[in-house]
Amino acid sequence: MLVVHHLGISQSDRIVWLCEELGIPYELERYDRDPVTRLAPPAYRALTPYGTAPVIVDNELTLGETGAIVEYLVAVHGGGRLSIKPGEPGYADYLHWFHFANGSMVPAAINTMLASIVEGADAGLLASIADRLDRAFDHVEARLGDAPWFAGDSFTAADVMMVFSLTTMRIFVPRDLAPYPAIRAYLQRIGARPAYRHAMAKADPGFDVPLSYGRLRWPSRTIPRASRRTPIRCALQRAFSTATWMPSGTSTMAPPAATLRKAAPISTCACSASSA
Repeated sequence: MLVVHHLGISQSDRIVWLCEELGIPYELERYDRDPVTRLAPPAYRALTPYGTAPVIVDNELTLGETGAIVEYLVAVHGGGRLSIKPGEPGYADYLHWFHFANGSMVPAAINTMLASIVEGADAGLLASIADRLDRAFDHVEARLGDAPWFAGDSFTAADVMMVFSLTTMRIFVPRDLAPYPAIRAYLQRIGARPAYRHAMAKADPGFDVPLSYGRLRWPSRTIPRASRRTPIRCALQRAFSTATWMPSGTSTMAPPAATLRKAAPISTCACSASSA
């Protein structure tokens, strides 16, 4: 039996979604983030030597890294579905967007998040970091203005890879999607997919996936009421000796937490995947 180890509010939601799209039977083991640090609990970090999400266990195999897992599931359990083969239309676009997700888009967002909490950073460097994420969103907007899906006319694993940066990642790095009509329309198409809805409901119950440019929030099931609007940057700031809390003005992710409870326990459920 394939086991998907999902860290709440993380890029491992892509693996749950892929299993639903491909109709792969799987067991879901879900881990809540520590409500104080917003980091993975020790049990999750112990799954692999590097301790990051996502992770799958398939019989004797334990595999990490999003791209590797997606390629493995598509090839081994999906019969090549949701991929484009060499020589087929859209192959180059498929490769580009499949790797752009974690090769460029997510790193640009993470750099932006880190830059926002480090005091005394060079203004030129900060502008360069912000510009890189701006260009990434502009690149995505242009593509989705030309094609309904990242690889062209058909939904593929490239879409599974890209959607996280446009949705859940915005919990960590707020981004107004008002200037991006093609992205907003694309996310509505994603939200209309039954497999996506099923996957998000299983992966993060109570979490309103940001498929539009409305208010972003952490799921109430895992975050106590006084703390629901606390961004992960609070924990990152504590990790930097020179960093202090910086209010985000009108941001919907502003105030620091008051009182936080102990880390939520691991929850486990068995899932029978449904196809889109």
